[in-house]
Amino acid sequence: MKLMTSKNFLLIMLLASLFMAMLLIHGVVKDSAIQQQTFTSGVTERNEGRAISGCLSNIPEWVRDPHSDTLGREFMIGSGGLTDKSTSHKYQIMYHRYMSPFLMRSVKPKFRMLEIGLGCGPTGGMANQAKPGGSTLAWKHLFLSSSVELDLHVMEYDAECASKWEKENPGIATKVHSGDASSTHDMDQVYHSSGGLPFDMIIDDASHLNEHQIFTFLHMIKYVSKGGFYVIEDIHSSCRSWNANTGTTYTGAKVQGTDGCMETQTGYSTIFSKLVEWQKSLVIQKSPFPDVTSIEIGFQAAVISKEY
Repeated sequence: MKLMTSKNFLLIMLLASLFMAMLLIHGVVKDSAIQQQTFTSGVTERNEGRAISGCLSNIPEWVRDPHSDTLGREFMIGSGGLTDKSTSHKYQIMYHRYMSPFLMRSVKPKFRMLEIGLGCGPTGGMANQAKPGGSTLAWKHLFLSSSVELDLHVMEYDAECASKWEKENPGIATKVHSGDASSTHDMDQVYHSSGGLPFDMIIDDASHLNEHQIFTFLHMIKYVSKGGFYVIEDIHSSCRSWNANTGTTYTGAKVQGTDGCMETQTGYSTIFSKLVEWQKSLVIQKSPFPDVTSIEIGFQAAVISKEY
């Protein structure tokens, strides 16, 4: 066996050193790449987090809340206690269910809305209140922190009351229109004078007369946008009777509901009986009206929805 010469030994040591150096350089480069990737991922995640946070900051708390409690409180704060939507009626449950997902996914810069009924009555406002317009004030308040602009229109039968309220409350509604919700001419005029574009939500909170609730819906549902909804409040008018909302002058008209809820005291169809009739069409996959795919009956109200 030949002994290793000093030259061979030095050569082997040099090659070993070079190999170790290459391994070290590879490790440093790899670690650096991992650190860079981690840093980049962290920056991306932080940027995405800021973007999401920024988007959410433009969405009102009542929309982000998975429950309707916040909306109920905001109704009362915004209206100054002048609406019963979130007290005796508990409508915040229904409005939260439909409006929150709509606003979360909406790419529209505006939410177009028409509420029929300002709340003008013989005592000045809704029952036990001295002022009308509580709901209108609440709707405006609900959109103050939203990136979606509220294009709010109101239709009121009592022209004098409507004009007075609008002058005393500038900038709340886009426009307070005067008109009769049992007149196709007046309803068409409101639609065209509001811009002639479909509404994302129409609310009937007017006289509560069954014949008016039916007639107004049948004419106005065509003015609801795809993905929008039509709300009929106070449908217990089918099952109870009270003085109808006909403006500041009491006419003696009553809503004429009966215990059976299907016919009025004079034998005509109630709004509830018509809703059930329309729901039957949906059960067999026949839309009772163009693009209508859902009719939900909740606490004293109904929501008729259009497909996207």
